[in-house]
Formats: sequence, C-alpha cells, structure tokens
Amino acid sequence: MIGSFGDIVFLCSDSTILTFQDLSFNRSASYAEHKILGGNGLVEFTGINAASCSISMNFEASLGVDPLKQITELERMLNDHEANLFVLDGKPVGSGYWVIESINETYELIDNNGRAKKITASVSLKEYYEAS
Repeated sequence: MIGSFGDIVFLCSDSTILTFQDLSFNRSASYAEHKILGGNGLVEFTGINAASCSISMNFEASLGVDPLKQITELERMLNDHEANLFVLDGKPVGSGYWVIESINETYELIDNNGRAKKITASVSLKEYYEAS
C-alpha cells in the first residue's frame, strides 16, 4: 500500500493500480501589521495557518478501479464535511486529518455506452484540527 485518504487506498498490485501524482503542500504563517503614526509599521506573528494540499488522483477501469465509485466517495466526503486520515508510507501526513475543499473532475475516457473508464480528480485538501 502506498497510502490512503479515508476509504480511498492508493496501491499497486497484480490486479489494481490506484495512484496519484502532483502532490503538493502549502504551509504559511499569518502576521498582523500595526501602523505607527509617522513611523514604520510593526509586524506581529499571529499564528500558523492550516496547511493546504493538492493532489491529482487517477481512477482507471483498465487498471482494476471503478472510477465512478471513487469519485462518488470523494463527493460524499466533501458533502459530509468529513475529516479523513491521510496516510503516506504508513505515516499520517501532518496532523493526520484533512478535509476536502474542492474536487475538479476530468473525464478522460468514456466508452460507447457512456460509462466513464478513466477519471482524474484534482483534489484540494485543508489540514483539519479539532477546536481546543
């Protein structure tokens, strides 16, 4: 197993290949600027922002994956506002839990009966923390 996000498992086996590409993270901090009359403003650190992540997931029927089933699961996670464990190499990514901010679906191959055979989902995630 390569990793997982919720119930979507990234793997390469004899019968199934479900992978991703273009995984990128954005981490940032927030600062407030206090204006000083007649002088330079002062910058004050106010906190670390929740990390964001983008990932492109590849769902292809010829590789043993049901593309619509995977897209339906992503849409369910988005609609249910569900925080899911994101794991790579057996270890949680960041705090471990992430929510889906957006999904951009590209239907790359559709058969002569109108069934999706290959879908790429570009997914934007935001790191999730419980309120303390």
